[in-house]
Amino acid sequence: MSPRSVLLKEIIAYDEIGVQINEIIAIGGKGEYDKPFEPDRIDSYGRIFLHLTYLIKYTKAYHEQLAHNTASTEIITRLALNEFSLYTAGKPLNLDEYKQIAKWVAASAKELPPNIHLFIATLPVLWPNNILHNVAFYVQSPTSYSRGEPLLHHFTKRYPAEGDLIYRDEKNKPFPLFNSDMPKTFLSTSCKHNPYFDLIDSPFLINDKNQFYGALRIFTARGQVVGLSFQICFEYLHGTDLNDMVVLIMRLKKLGEELPSLFSLLVASNWIPLTRQSISPLITHADPEAVKILLEKGHCVTGRIHHKHFTPVRTYAFSHRLQPTSHPDLQAILPEPKETAMTQTPSFTFFSLQPQTTLAASTCDTSTSQEESMDTYSYAAPTTLHHQGFFSAFSPSTNSLANNIVNYAP
Repeated sequence: MSPRSVLLKEIIAYDEIGVQINEIIAIGGKGEYDKPFEPDRIDSYGRIFLHLTYLIKYTKAYHEQLAHNTASTEIITRLALNEFSLYTAGKPLNLDEYKQIAKWVAASAKELPPNIHLFIATLPVLWPNNILHNVAFYVQSPTSYSRGEPLLHHFTKRYPAEGDLIYRDEKNKPFPLFNSDMPKTFLSTSCKHNPYFDLIDSPFLINDKNQFYGALRIFTARGQVVGLSFQICFEYLHGTDLNDMVVLIMRLKKLGEELPSLFSLLVASNWIPLTRQSISPLITHADPEAVKILLEKGHCVTGRIHHKHFTPVRTYAFSHRLQPTSHPDLQAILPEPKETAMTQTPSFTFFSLQPQTTLAASTCDTSTSQEESMDTYSYAAPTTLHHQGFFSAFSPSTNSLANNIVNYAP
């Protein structure tokens, strides 16, 4: 039997299996942005990578403890960082430093088991034309569908907010932020500093048929097809998750490609409310203020990752099952869902993270002491919360700020 036949049989065998995502939200504030610039310290991009190394190993350990597939459910573990959490002190990264970080992360991700995803957000990158990009990238660990290689997709925030963080040049003038008023500059093949050309020698997939801006088609290790949208702050407020996904699906249909049946929306921000209908009934919100509400409501216990290289982060963990889209604009261009598609009330499972000794410091960096590396954790028994209201998984009240953590569209 040919490998193609085996692959098709695997897709058919798992076609009706649900997908659950174990989310780890890592909140790092504004990274090192507010810290004094110290030229004698390790280079910024080196510190960022060491920081990401801890987070990646933490995610792997979490996945290995909790991500147990069943006959009816496939598990993905996803790490998501908030907007600005990787911002540097004093000056932004340059393009070569950004590429180097991506190469290091790709090398680390190649050693991960299947179904680990990383949303690395966000970094300040000064493009060669002196335009400051607020960037993120999405990483998928290797599967048979990616031929054993990790998949990396780059994304630039297109709608900067008035209060977005800035950097200044030697004359104390702020670098202009990349924004949606520059589409020709961003996309033109004649542009001297076109990001698509500038990233060709990086691990990022360029002009991938599976991506349109912040919309991705992804394949799980078992072959489930998921439509994923990742948005940075104002991207969500401008409705780009829907626009990007519609364009991506129309392109895939034209190519005769398999279309997603489940959808996920991930928003990284530094506080915005989630108030409108989106591509997914559930929204994962990596935001410092949103997770504060989560903690105040008593729905999770946070963990803490601290080491000497970068800003400490707090982690917030829960899980949810992916759903078909409920947005009429997407439903209109997608095939009719199968009768076996999941229709039960969405539920969330929160995993408490308690300081213990399960993840030893030696699993992260044998060159640092336990005090200098990361706290250690074990995982308490999960608690499942069933949503009874229309807006939020945590409170049926439409006036509560808890509605903005994981939002049901009105």
